[in-house]
Amino acid sequence: MKSILTLVMVAMAVVTPISEECPITYTRGMVIDDGLAVMDEGVLWVPFRSVSEALGADAIIWDPVTATGEAVMGDTRVTVREGEQYIRSGGRYFYVPGGCRLVEDRFVVPADALCAALGGSARWDGDNRTLWVTPGEREPPGAAAFYDAEDLYWMSRIIEAEAGVEPFLGKIAVGSVVMNRVADEAYPSTVKGVIFDRRSGVQFTPAYSGSVYCTPSEDSVIAAKIALEGTDVTDGSLFFVMDYLAAACWAGRNRQYVTQIGNHVFFA
Repeated sequence: MKSILTLVMVAMAVVTPISEECPITYTRGMVIDDGLAVMDEGVLWVPFRSVSEALGADAIIWDPVTATGEAVMGDTRVTVREGEQYIRSGGRYFYVPGGCRLVEDRFVVPADALCAALGGSARWDGDNRTLWVTPGEREPPGAAAFYDAEDLYWMSRIIEAEAGVEPFLGKIAVGSVVMNRVADEAYPSTVKGVIFDRRSGVQFTPAYSGSVYCTPSEDSVIAAKIALEGTDVTDGSLFFVMDYLAAACWAGRNRQYVTQIGNHVFFA
């Protein structure tokens, strides 16, 4: 386990759009890259290459034909592709809001997602415009070690049943509600328990209509993994309904409105 912090100085203004360039330097005084770093709606985006190298990547591979970048760390390959809404790492998936961005042939990605994919962590010091990057284990845990098989099985199926025709973000949102309930003392503490919970009436209709047993799409499986990583795109929502039912349903009359994603309305 590496315990020494790598300090990344981000000389930047809090600006939008993403295209503003600013250098990234390290404590040893070297300018590693003409980095792109920007705070965009509360998310810090950083250069894929520079921060991957700071976390100990052995090599960076760039394929201009497929607009794909890879950071190689031992047997682990962390992959980003222009427009994809996630970073891939050993079968795990880390959410990238709006998709990975390619600016002047260089990727910029959310610092937290990239550090998690490489097994490290990041802490942003806004006052000093400094990113503290902490390397983690040399080989980040892969999918088989990280995801509980039963949780993934049921999460991917409830997402397919409830949001199979929804946009990708809508699929993640259904998973977010399930995970928010798992974390709430008022609900069962497992994914399967939440899905089949009926102590206050049926909570997820597909669990009892039978559609929860349908084979999930690849997108539903990926969305399930992102939700199991702890990503919440619903600001703590515990309920969702189809938009045409929102005004008349119990949640619409008794719970706080949060947002609408696709055809679903979410309530806390």
